[in-house]
Amino acid sequence: MALELRKHRHQNARLCMRDFEDVHSEGDDLDQEESFFMQLQRERKQWDKEQSKLMTVIELQQHELHARGRKVEDRACKIAQSFAESIASFEDRFAKVEQDLVAELSNIKVVAERLDSTRQPFILILEDRLRNMEIAVRAMSAKLDAALC
Repeated sequence: MALELRKHRHQNARLCMRDFEDVHSEGDDLDQEESFFMQLQRERKQWDKEQSKLMTVIELQQHELHARGRKVEDRACKIAQSFAESIASFEDRFAKVEQDLVAELSNIKVVAERLDSTRQPFILILEDRLRNMEIAVRAMSAKLDAALC
């Protein structure tokens, strides 16, 4: 954009010089030359004002872009932080569930071992009772057979 401004200024200067040469070559009087230079100065001042305004607009746009960029970066950081906190929370809950599961499995093993150790005497008692019942049934059967015969 600055290059275009320079080209435009250079072209204006050439046109002014041609106009000045034309005025000189025609032999106009000194008043016309002064009015030409005054017009040239007015146009240069206007151009400088316009250029200054354009540069101000460009600077303001650059500041706006930088401000928006910072806002976007801040928002992205907040989102990333929130995401990291969510992941950390999930990991904590997962670790808690895992610990609870290990504790529960350990409790189940203890209960299973207790059942195993208590089951043995029950089985022995049941086997002993079954044998006694079998002996009693045989004795009764023998008595019935004897009574029937």
